[in-house]
Amino acid sequence: MRLLVLAIAFLYSGAAYSQGVPFSGCCQFVNSCETLSQDACIADPTSMEFFINEECQPGALTCPSFVLADPEPSTVPTLSEWGLIAMAGILGLVGFMVIRRKKVSV
Repeated sequence: MRLLVLAIAFLYSGAAYSQGVPFSGCCQFVNSCETLSQDACIADPTSMEFFINEECQPGALTCPSFVLADPEPSTVPTLSEWGLIAMAGILGLVGFMVIRRKKVSV
């Protein structure tokens, strides 16, 4: 009986801790921000980012911690189509030579 009471008490106390604490903060939208709860910000599909324990400045378009990314995109080195074809051919030849050498040494 005691075990049953302990199990029920444990399960009941665990339910109380599973509730999330509603944080308030600055919810960033495109060209605007609002001081909202975290749940309201996440539930809004137009929100971009949430900053806990921050408030939006009156008339501000962005939250204090919100920083826009560098507008200049960085270049990423890539191979052209012909470069990919050449690389696949070279890797195929190297793989063929490795397999052939293993068969000869066996």
